[in-house]
Amino acid sequence: MSLLKTRKVQDFYYYTEKKEINMVTVPYRGIEPVENLVVKTIMEKGRVLYVTGETKESALISLRLKELELDYIYEKEDFDFGIHLINFNEGIKIKKEYDLLVYDDVNSFPEHTKLEAQNLVGYLYNKCTKTVAYSIEPIFNETEVIEIPLKGRSGFITEPRVIETRVNIHEAVPNFIYDYLLWFISENRKILYITQNNENKNNIIEFLLSINEKYEDIIVDIDNMDMDEIKRYAYTEEKPYIFIASTIRELLDIKVNFEIILAGADSEKYDYRKLIFLALRTGFINDINGELLLLCKTPSLDVKKAQDISRYYNRVIWDSEFGSD
Repeated sequence: MSLLKTRKVQDFYYYTEKKEINMVTVPYRGIEPVENLVVKTIMEKGRVLYVTGETKESALISLRLKELELDYIYEKEDFDFGIHLINFNEGIKIKKEYDLLVYDDVNSFPEHTKLEAQNLVGYLYNKCTKTVAYSIEPIFNETEVIEIPLKGRSGFITEPRVIETRVNIHEAVPNFIYDYLLWFISENRKILYITQNNENKNNIIEFLLSINEKYEDIIVDIDNMDMDEIKRYAYTEEKPYIFIASTIRELLDIKVNFEIILAGADSEKYDYRKLIFLALRTGFINDINGELLLLCKTPSLDVKKAQDISRYYNRVIWDSEFGSD
């Protein structure tokens, strides 16, 4: 984050009467934009409430504080100073007051809508002296927005590629998508093929095997194995694999880049927030972006909005590299 934007955050916290600020960035940006504020609050004997969808033991802010030997991390509200790390559902149970609230909607796959986020932050607002909404879009209306591009990135992010088809995508793979699969396999890539349910997943596996029985060696049906076994396939560098799944929450924490194919992207279960996170997930580990192929009959409003947001992110990256700060 630039020095100018760092100063804006510090000024908000120390020198203004404003209670809230939006910090908008791309998914999986990390904690660097909010880390300094959290650390200073703790060192000044303040109380921090930090809301995240990450697993508490592996939450980035928790790991960073332990590195700094500021291991004042609490699961309950009864403490003098430090940080109370909670998930979304625990937020409604908060009763006590805090100096700083950080709502981190960046570093985990979104399970809640923007409206749900606004409702929770609204509930916690009066319990906290200052509030930072750290998200992929503004949570507070009519409030200052600090835009933060990807850290140290050498290129732009993946923009979702929409594939419209009349093929029954729950039973077969369209020719255009199959061509992509062949290319991904030839490039030794890890492929995540997402279906709408378990029946669709089995149909796609059967369809691919009917084309080429050799695919049996590279198709990974995640429902039939535990996470350690899935990771073993994912971390095998010398061979491509097609991970076919109807649920993806656990897979997103595996530290490899995936080429992602989403069959039924126009489904109500995938709003624009989830689609944006999938787009950033293709380049999660390094700057080598993969593809996000959104397979649908007709693009939904959420699909179109995800495309618009990804293009907007890239404009912000362009401005940060070649324009004014």
